[in-house]
Amino acid sequence: MGLFKRTESLLLPGGITFRHAFTALIEYQKTKQIARDHGLWRTPVEPTEAPLVYLHFNDSAIATRDLGRYLYLLVMFLRRNGYRVALGGGFFTISGLQTKFGKLLLERRLVQFPNPGDGKISARLCITDDDRPPDHVAYDAHLRVVTGVKLTTTADSYDILFPYMLHPTYYDWEYDLNLDEWRREKRSVKVLFSGNMGSRYSNSLIWERYGKQSRMEVVSTLLQGLEGEETNFIATETELPGLLAQDDGGFVCIDNSRGFRIPKKEWLSFLGKTNFQVCPPGVDMPLCHNLVEGMSVGCIPILEYSEYFDPPLKHYSECITFSGKEELLSAVRRCLNMEEDEIRRLRCGVLHYYETHLRAEAFGQKLVGLQKRNVRLGMNFIHDQFERRYWCV
Repeated sequence: MGLFKRTESLLLPGGITFRHAFTALIEYQKTKQIARDHGLWRTPVEPTEAPLVYLHFNDSAIATRDLGRYLYLLVMFLRRNGYRVALGGGFFTISGLQTKFGKLLLERRLVQFPNPGDGKISARLCITDDDRPPDHVAYDAHLRVVTGVKLTTTADSYDILFPYMLHPTYYDWEYDLNLDEWRREKRSVKVLFSGNMGSRYSNSLIWERYGKQSRMEVVSTLLQGLEGEETNFIATETELPGLLAQDDGGFVCIDNSRGFRIPKKEWLSFLGKTNFQVCPPGVDMPLCHNLVEGMSVGCIPILEYSEYFDPPLKHYSECITFSGKEELLSAVRRCLNMEEDEIRRLRCGVLHYYETHLRAEAFGQKLVGLQKRNVRLGMNFIHDQFERRYWCV
C-alpha cells in the first residue's frame, strides 16, 4: 500500500483564528505559508504501516456546527481500530474544523492532510458523501455516507450502520476504556430520568415524523401519573447524597433546564448507580447520547423506539419498551417493583448488546470484514433544520 510522501497535521499560530484564517481561499494560502514559516506543520507520530482511511466530504455540514461531533467520532472510531485517517474535501471541509470538535481533531493530531503535490493516494477505505470517490484516490473499498434517521430495518436498507454512541467527550477522556468500575457500583436508584426539559423538547415533529411521544410528554406523564411517594425531583447537588444513601430511590427526575445537572465527569458513575433509565427522544430525533451512556455501564433503558438500533433492542431482554402513555406508566411501575434477579438478567443482556454492537471496536470489526467494494455507511443524524432527509426503504 502506498504512503504519503509527506503527511501533515494543521496547527495554527497564536492569534490566527479559524474563522479569519479560512474566510477565502487566498487567506487560507496565506495562513498555510505562515504556518510553514513558523514550523507549525507536523507529521503525527504513528506507525506508517497502519492502513489508511481517506475521508472526503463535499457537504460541509458533516464537519461543521454541532454536527462536527459525528466527524470526530468517526475519526476516533477509526483510530481506535488501528487506521490512520486523512481528511480531504477541499477548502470547505478544512474551514469546518473551526468548531469545538474540529479543533479537537487538530489538537489531538488525529488526522492528516495530504499534500496536493503528492499525487495519487492509496487507501484501504475511502469514505465520502458522494457516489464516486475522488479520482486521486486508489482504494480497496468505498463507503458512501448516508445521513438521516433510519426508519426501517431491512436486509437492503444499508450495508453498515455507524452505531449511535457516547458523547465524544468520553472517548476523548478514554472513559469508554474504563467502564468496569462504574458497572460494579451499588445500584441505589431504581428508575432515572436526567436531561434537559426546555421548551424545544416538546417538539411536535417527534410525533409527526416518528409517531413517538416527545420528551416533555414522557416525563410529564410520569410526574403526573406516579404516586407522590414513588417520585423524587432532584433540584440541587446537595440532595444527591441523601438519595444515594437510600436502598430504593424510586423514580428520580433531574431537570437540567432548572440549573442543576450531574457533572459530566460524574455522569457515568451516577448511571452506574441506577438500574433503569427513562430515555425519551431528543429535539429532532429519538436517539440521544444518554441512552448509550447508560447502556455502557449496565443501566437498562426504558424507551419507545427500540427499532432505531441495529439490530433492534429486544423487549425484556436488552430494554423495556412501551407504546403510548398507559404502557409507559405500566412499564415504569413494573421496573420499580422488579425483583433483583430479573434486574440482573436484564443488565447482562444490556451489557452484552453494548459490547457486541456499540463499542468502537465492534464497528471496526465490521470494517475489517467488508466483502464488497462499494458500501453504504448509514449515520443517524439530521443536519438541516429546514430540509430533513430520511432513509425511506
